[in-house]
Amino acid sequence: DFGTSWKLAVSYVQQFDWGPHDETVIYSAYEKADGHQFLQDTGRLNVYRSTDMLKTERNTRLVVHKGVGFKVSKSGVYVAVASDGGTMELFVSRDDARSFLPAVFPQLLSQTRYTIMDQDDGTVFVS
Repeated sequence: DFGTSWKLAVSYVQQFDWGPHDETVIYSAYEKADGHQFLQDTGRLNVYRSTDMLKTERNTRLVVHKGVGFKVSKSGVYVAVASDGGTMELFVSRDDARSFLPAVFPQLLSQTRYTIMDQDDGTVFVS
């Protein structure tokens, strides 16, 4: 109805993006919707995937626990996950955020953030 009526789909959302395929959306939200949203602990953020544009709860599922930030691109979905000691791990999905695997780097990294740049040819740079 072109924005005439609105319905709350999810509360306490921190980040939202269109998924790599039609009808898919990816978002991060806090586990418990209580208190002031901007004072929440980022360790309580999770990443969710909806395959029907948040129309029904049955098509929305939690895909990554403690996902504090993500990037959706043509080459995949990348999620930074909070670890103990303030560091982060990077998880990658190549299947429309259905499953995630940890990124493997040549040496052990103690990252506190990730920058991801992707190219149209599928090449991905992580720093």
